[in-house]
Order: sequence, then structure tokens, then C-alpha cells
Amino acid sequence: MQYLRAMIGFYGEATNNPLSIEYGGRMIDMSRAHVWAWDARPYPFFPATKALWSDGDNYARGHWLNGRVSARTLADVVADICARSGVTRFDVSRLYGLVRGYVVNDVTTARAALQPLMLTYGFDAIERNGMLVFENRDGKADHVVTDAELALDPSRAAPVTLMRAASAEVSGRVQIGYVDAEADYEAGVSEAVQPEKEPMALLVPKCPWP
Repeated sequence: MQYLRAMIGFYGEATNNPLSIEYGGRMIDMSRAHVWAWDARPYPFFPATKALWSDGDNYARGHWLNGRVSARTLADVVADICARSGVTRFDVSRLYGLVRGYVVNDVTTARAALQPLMLTYGFDAIERNGMLVFENRDGKADHVVTDAELALDPSRAAPVTLMRAASAEVSGRVQIGYVDAEADYEAGVSEAVQPEKEPMALLVPKCPWP
């Protein structure tokens, strides 16, 4: 999906796709561009049934459209929530991610509907000049604060002190529940445990519904 977004966005700009002096049309006629390919094998049995089809491992980075065209981009889902809530001035051009499914089954606010997506995909909503801007976090530092810009405490030897929390105060176990879209939407739980406390375990219970 990101590849299609990049190709269509790039060649959709006139400066990147100039008119040909030979035939008067654009260098690349995007109205005749096609994507490849739709496999006759049913998804998700392909690629999941690797005992029957040996090329299932290629699906993750392959060209198949099966199981992908029905998904939505994160930008589309956020834009839809904003539009349904009456927000007209928003920018989702810097949101990246794929949403295989999302259900809002209660009458709620746009903030409540966006919160699970913001936590899962790691993005922020920022107000800029009357525009609600959504963008992914990249983990990069955008500001550097020097010692000269800090208020110094005479009782401390250094302007910044780094402290490590005691082991007893740190979570020793983390569990994440999920629904696997590529395994008949079965519910599962992944669990991580600190090595010095207990070994790591992976729990995948059976689907609770038929």
C-alpha cells in the first residue's frame, strides 16, 4: 500500500510526469496503470497453509493483493473518524500504517475513538494554526537542551541526574491481547517476562467464538 501511495503520489505530480513532445500525453499514463497480482488461491488459506503451498513465506514481502486490498490505511481511518465528528480542518498526510479492522461499537467521542489507534500506532494529534495535524512519532530528538539552558541547583553536583528505578518497581510481566487477522481472526495473548524472574512464554488460547 505504501508502494502504491508513493508511485501514484509521485507520478500524479505534473513536474514528475511531464507531457511528451511526441504524442502530447503524459510520460506515464496513470489512468492505465495497474497493480499485480490477484492470486486464485483463497486468503488466508494461502499463505497460511504452507504444507500445501510452499511459497507462503514469500507473501509477507510479495506482490499479492489477496488479504491486502480490503485493509485501510491509518490515515483513512483517522480521516473518517474526524469527518464523522464534524472536524473539517485536519491533516493526515504524515500518518503511516495499515489497519486491518477497527470497530467503534458504542456512541462515543472522536477522542475516545482515536485513543486506541494513537496508542497502538504511536501517533499524536497536534493543533497548528487552527489545523488538527496527526503524525507518527519517529523517536528522533528534535531539540537539544544544553547545560547552559538548565536551571542549576547548587546542592547538586551535576545539572542532570539519571536514576534507575528499583527492580521491584519495574513491571516484570507484560501481556498483549490481539486478534490474528491471518489465522481466522482467533484471539491470542503474547506475554513477555523479565528473564531474571520467569522464562518468556507465549500463550495462544482457542477462539472463544465459533
